[in-house]
Amino acid sequence: MNYKEWMLEEVLVLVKQLGFTYSDVMSMSVYERRFFISKYLKLTSNDDNSDNGKVTYGKNSRKTIISGDALKMKLKNNEIPDI
Repeated sequence: MNYKEWMLEEVLVLVKQLGFTYSDVMSMSVYERRFFISKYLKLTSNDDNSDNGKVTYGKNSRKTIISGDALKMKLKNNEIPDI
């Protein structure tokens, strides 16, 4: 996929899944688009793997953030859930 196709995939997710308008998404920077998609993926995965409200502050409790390449793979493999 080229850059334009990746961008359109991101636009589709933000419009369909998160309710942004097309013009809002088009005025966003790449960082902003990926931030919102990353947060959405994090929230939906937390719903699936809820830990019953437990909060951990110990060593190794840090959550990982999805990279741009990993996000592209999730979009390519249709791993972003439909609502």
